Amino acid sequence: MLSRLRTVISADALIAATIFVGTLTALLATSRDIAMAFDEGFTVDREITLAEWFDGLWHPAPGWTRSDYFRPEVLEECWRFSRKEPDGHPPFYALLGLAGWWASRGWADPLTSYRFGPMVLTAATAGAIGFFLSRRYGRIAGITGSLALVLSPRMFTHAHYAHYDMPVTCLWLLAQMAFVKSVHAARWAPAFGFGLGLAAATKFTGWFALAPALGWWAIFEGLPLLRRGLRGIRLHGGPRSDRPAPPLPPGLPATRALLIGVPLAAMVLYAVQPAWWAHPWRGVSRFLVSNLTREQSVPVTSLYLGTVYRFALPWHNTIVLTAVTTPVSIVVLGLLGLAVALARGRSDRDGLIWPLSWSVLMIVRALPDAPGHDVERLLLPSLASLAVLAGIGAGWLAGRARTGWMTRFALLLPVLPAGECLAGLVPTYPYQLSYYSAAVGGLPGAERMGFEETYYWDTLGPEFLGWVEAESHRRPTALAFPIGLVNIMILRDWGVFPRKVKVAGLDRGVASPDYVLQRNRGIYAPCDWWLERHGHPRFVIRRQGVDLLRVYPAAEFEQAVESTRGQPGVLRSSERPTWGLGGGKD
Repeated sequence: MLSRLRTVISADALIAATIFVGTLTALLATSRDIAMAFDEGFTVDREITLAEWFDGLWHPAPGWTRSDYFRPEVLEECWRFSRKEPDGHPPFYALLGLAGWWASRGWADPLTSYRFGPMVLTAATAGAIGFFLSRRYGRIAGITGSLALVLSPRMFTHAHYAHYDMPVTCLWLLAQMAFVKSVHAARWAPAFGFGLGLAAATKFTGWFALAPALGWWAIFEGLPLLRRGLRGIRLHGGPRSDRPAPPLPPGLPATRALLIGVPLAAMVLYAVQPAWWAHPWRGVSRFLVSNLTREQSVPVTSLYLGTVYRFALPWHNTIVLTAVTTPVSIVVLGLLGLAVALARGRSDRDGLIWPLSWSVLMIVRALPDAPGHDVERLLLPSLASLAVLAGIGAGWLAGRARTGWMTRFALLLPVLPAGECLAGLVPTYPYQLSYYSAAVGGLPGAERMGFEETYYWDTLGPEFLGWVEAESHRRPTALAFPIGLVNIMILRDWGVFPRKVKVAGLDRGVASPDYVLQRNRGIYAPCDWWLERHGHPRFVIRRQGVDLLRVYPAAEFEQAVESTRGQPGVLRSSERPTWGLGGGKD
């Protein structure tokens, strides 16, 4: 019996390792095709500064000691995190990226080397999800859940990026798994605390990773404890209740996990932020003010169902955006898994963590003061939890198989979402942030319905750069971008963007530049709308018949600016002080 158990565990571990290797291989193989996204440039810039700080700490400059590198003014300059926008995020994502750069810079291209750390974390999380689900719901569940996580087209693209969204998503999932395991074994409580702390040290969203565990505790320990306490209270002079006290888990394991994990998470959060060490309360306060006042500091407009919203979206946005940006099979299996987890809430308490995990940001992002920009990007932990629920749903279906043909069908369950994901990846590649579900007619249907065609400048990749290179050989070329000049600076330093191409805002004496416009209609200025309606681009990137990026001739750009002068509209990037050369969208 023990030998058989070891064989089963070994097989599950082998599947998890295969998922890890396969995921990492796929990400590395496609990295050069995936353009540097808008916020990646700011991440790389911060990591370069951090690398200089660590180098100085290891080899102090003449006249400096190692303690000098911890002076508040030095940390303020080198650790540009957890403060006023555009530096509002905590630093763990940058430390992860920097570690990956150190490990891979000898064999990977510059951008891939900065992406390597987040890629490894994504691959490890996919393997961990596969193992976790396999041990509880069967291998069909494990394989389906992990494939749904990494192959969903938009998720696959985010898994490449050298910044915070996918790392916080992975740490969120790992924290939930560690919590479930800590309920059964106290030795997992520190892992739960580390996962929470690192998620919180990556992005403000990570602070909400505690909510599923708190919800689980409230259902199974908090409310029973409260009811036990109320039994002894006599209300209005009436007799005490004779009903039996609600049962409690022996040893209150969730309470124990929270008592160990939450303080440890707070310590981890502080440990990775030296800039907080001298003034801890001020550091937390500045971070919270920055992240809770985004509507006043850096409001980002969004196009949603044909309407441009200044900041927040209508309450139904999380449901609608999940439905239109996630493959149909994952949504169906995810809803089935949600129903199964809720129905089995008493017999399978562990499984209830995933409906809770899915629901947190579905609720938070629906609140009237929550930022609504960038389509699915701020919902990734919920979309990842839906992938886990899809695995649970597939496992339930596989468990219902009783006959030969049903058994064969069950074995194909992981193929269904994987096949649909690949069918969505191919026609939009390498711009999968423009993927929309077949349920709405793909990208053309989403355009007709009034969703963003794209949003993250992921079109500034090999296709665009190849055109720029060819155009620069044909004629003197100058370009103007409405946003994202840090990326152009870095790509130019790496020799990827041609130096002889002049860029307005970076080079002096740029006259009559062609205008590069990403079709992110939610942030269009009046001149962008003029070009949308009347312009004739000289270069277009198009997928599924929909334009994602256009380059307009200088004469048309000048005409658009002149024709719309003085019209109210969305601020241009040059008028956003935090979006020019030194800030990001968050």
